[in-house]
Amino acid sequence: SVIIDYGKRLVRYQSNALGYRDLSPEGNPSVAASNVFETLRWSETVDGATRVFVPQLVLRGDESEGQQQQALVLAVKDKLTRAASAVVVNAFQ
Repeated sequence: SVIIDYGKRLVRYQSNALGYRDLSPEGNPSVAASNVFETLRWSETVDGATRVFVPQLVLRGDESEGQQQQALVLAVKDKLTRAASAVVVNAFQ
C-alpha cells in the first residue's frame, strides 16, 4: 500500500507502506492543493501497491482558518475522493 498523508497524520505508518508522501507536512491546504496531482501520479508508479491510504480531511470549524483555506481543504478532499472513485474506507481511526 501507499500512504498519501496530510499534516503528518499517518507518519507513524510510514514503515508499513511501500511508499509514503505528505501533501503538506505543515498541514497547509495551499501546498497540499498544489501537490495533489503529482502525488497521485507518483502513487500509481509504486510497484506492488494496490491501495492508497489518506487521512480524513476535515475542516477545523473555527474562525482562525479563513474561508479560502477551508475551500482549499475541500478541494483537496474532493480530488482525492474522485481519484478513489468515491470508495472510502475508514481503516485508520
